[in-house]
Amino acid sequence: MNEFQNALLVAAPYFFYLLGGIGRILIPYVVSKAQQQQSDPFDWKLIRGLIVAWLAGLIPLALTTPLLDQIGAMGYLVALGAGWGAGDIGREGQKVAGLRG
Repeated sequence: MNEFQNALLVAAPYFFYLLGGIGRILIPYVVSKAQQQQSDPFDWKLIRGLIVAWLAGLIPLALTTPLLDQIGAMGYLVALGAGWGAGDIGREGQKVAGLRG
């Protein structure tokens, strides 16, 4: 493999983790907007906890990247799920703390 392919393999789990986090933010918003006739404005305050937990989740991802590379495409699904799960943890933590939302 050349250097470009190696760089892609190293970056792929992070890309899928990012996709999971973005999906956790956007998909519920798009679904709720599709179900309502009136559109509510997007509120950035509702995703603060999600972003904090998502950033904290980068630490275990960095530690498990070699393992994710070894299991191939399934590792990318694991990284996607980890990004989504970190977002869920952050959002629920924000609800428990009584912050807005």
